[in-house]
Amino acid sequence: MRGALLLLGVVAACSTNHDALSRRPDAGSGAGGGVIDASADGEAGADASGGASGGGGADGGTGPFRLTLMNGVVDGPRVWFCFSRAGSLAAAGGPQPTGGLAYGAALSLAALDGFDPTSDALAPWIVAAEPERVLGKDCAALLAEAEAVPEAGAGGAGGAGGAGGASGASGAAGAGGAAGAAGASGAAGASGAGNGGADAGTDAATPPPAVRMAALPTLPAGTLAAPSSYLLVATGCLGGLAPADGFAETVCGPGHSAASPSATAMVVALSRSTSPAALGVQVVHASRASSAIDVASKPPAGSALASVVLATNLAPGGIAPRTPKLDFGVGDLGSPLGDATVTVTPARSGTAALSLPWSKVLTAGGLTGLTEGRTYALVLVGPRADLGAGSWWNAPLVTILDASE
Repeated sequence: MRGALLLLGVVAACSTNHDALSRRPDAGSGAGGGVIDASADGEAGADASGGASGGGGADGGTGPFRLTLMNGVVDGPRVWFCFSRAGSLAAAGGPQPTGGLAYGAALSLAALDGFDPTSDALAPWIVAAEPERVLGKDCAALLAEAEAVPEAGAGGAGGAGGAGGASGASGAAGAGGAAGAAGASGAAGASGAGNGGADAGTDAATPPPAVRMAALPTLPAGTLAAPSSYLLVATGCLGGLAPADGFAETVCGPGHSAASPSATAMVVALSRSTSPAALGVQVVHASRASSAIDVASKPPAGSALASVVLATNLAPGGIAPRTPKLDFGVGDLGSPLGDATVTVTPARSGTAALSLPWSKVLTAGGLTGLTEGRTYALVLVGPRADLGAGSWWNAPLVTILDASE
């Protein structure tokens, strides 16, 4: 199933959703001093127990179908995506994209050939390997090399043998917009060739598996039926790399273990709503290991500008606000923008766990700046936000995606 491809530079990650995401009209500040709150009418998000989240619907704005795939796999420096309709990769074709996606990168699909979003369930898979192990092979051959991997939906909380996670309820239609995507079913377990997906507890001297592969949660038929812009972030850990260092859940998310890797997916519908003279911003929480967060834009030191709160109390799998508040401009985020920072704070704690210059966020998303009249999605991926990179895991990252297309 080879879709029309457009390579972007962005990021990714996931969690379980047992209910539709609820509205939060009571968004608080979360940034000290004078604060502009752009986060009202946000979403509370889903809990982080292992299935995929249904992130609610697009709220307006028109455009064609688009599915953006992001690599937010914490122990996956480079991954490929495979797709099938029934959980079997026998006729799935080749992995996408040809060169794989680096951590924090994204791939935008304008179509999935042979897939009817109204009647077909979509089963995504991810592959992590060195490029030479993938080149020239189809998805079925890679699966055989990675040995047995449970079919999509076969494992609960990212593990093998458990019940699938509950599907998320569809999001309510926004004013003039399409109804939200239904949540995907529970995550399946990951497997590594040669060691069955061993993770924390693996002897540090044991060579990592050459090919690691996981079935992500199946998206039920109809999930992607609306002509909206969807974001699917692969998140959690595939397993197979970690020595016994005790960081498994802190890095990979709740429930991760050698027997039950946490690899899963988060799915949200992005807004295309724009205003010619204003900036639109949404925040996607795709870090399975982080708890609820507040996100703000902090101006450079010495600036007279106020901080701008972009999201508050946003849980893993959530997107906020559902309808971007189109009442501030690029200059309100900090001037010069590149010297301002994006801060990620554990909800209502007041102490930032992660602070990244806007220049780094823009670079991660392949952008040189922001433009009024456009709406953007900031995406948090990686381990717990206060951790740096480790010997076998990627650092936490905030990246950005132009959602206006």
